[in-house]
Amino acid sequence: MAAQNASVQNSPAALLNQLVKAVLNEDEGCDVSQHFQFALRIISSNFAPSVEQDEFHVSEKIKRKLAREGRESDAAYFSELHRKLQAQ
Repeated sequence: MAAQNASVQNSPAALLNQLVKAVLNEDEGCDVSQHFQFALRIISSNFAPSVEQDEFHVSEKIKRKLAREGRESDAAYFSELHRKLQAQ
């Protein structure tokens, strides 16, 4: 029973709740449960598509800059390396 209680206390949700309580310690009037729910939504959300789009835009900017500087072969080489990196 003690081991089960310890595992519940060390669950990610319980640890996040402790963190929220520690951060809000100075403001006694705060609704901890509201802040906990907000933190839980942020942590459980999926940011991966945004990162993939950012990576694509950055690589496109690099290729355009190289092409504007007259370095088309470098732009093509960069594109090839980026494609290989994505395939891994």
